Amino acid sequence: MESQRLKLFFVTIIFILLSFFAVKFFAPLFLFLGIIIVAIYLLIKNKEKLTKKDLIVATIMSSLGSLNIIFIEKSFLAIALFAIIFITYLGSVTVFKNFLGWDKLLSKNWQKSLIIAIAVGLILGFINLGGAEIKIKDPTITPLLIGLQAGVMEEISFRFIFYALSIYILRGMEKNIVDKILIYAIMTLPHAIAHGFNIRGLIGAWLVFAMPLAILQKKLDLTSSITTHSIIDLIRFACLGR
Repeated sequence: MESQRLKLFFVTIIFILLSFFAVKFFAPLFLFLGIIIVAIYLLIKNKEKLTKKDLIVATIMSSLGSLNIIFIEKSFLAIALFAIIFITYLGSVTVFKNFLGWDKLLSKNWQKSLIIAIAVGLILGFINLGGAEIKIKDPTITPLLIGLQAGVMEEISFRFIFYALSIYILRGMEKNIVDKILIYAIMTLPHAIAHGFNIRGLIGAWLVFAMPLAILQKKLDLTSSITTHSIIDLIRFACLGR
């Protein structure tokens, strides 16, 4: 078990460095390649758990996450975004089904989870405004599509996949507080660092946004973290514009 913890520690450090490299040198390609390689590896190792339902859900999630790029940005980058979400979702759910017994998509008590997700999303969304006037500046569908893109893409391809990787490395076992710390570290730090905050901003974003989203995803389900994240960005872009 100690060797597995050590492995997870070093993998976390690698992705933290890749995130730092992506921001410092404006080179996110290596970070995305690392994530894609992890997703493909996990999918291959757990391919027996893949079902038609997983493919359908992956297609729906990838489509939702790409709507902004398709209809607003009108960019071929939508293809790349679709592919990244698709493969990271499949790589993740196969791990969860193999080691945890369910896909982590939607918990049994989903009504309660959804209420919690919406409440947390509204609270963090208004905190994210930083005291700015609560006034709709963009009444179009654009903020909703941007919110969906951020919620779906970031929660799946920058958090869900890392959660799955940690579960795979630890073989589905959380023995003590060290395991929990390592899991939350890989679920939050690479994603937070990739946003390019200064140290003060990084600590604030990690405590106020990254950790609550990771807790929602780990304790509840993927749908909850996507809902909360999407609401946060919807409020931001609706009230502050782009």
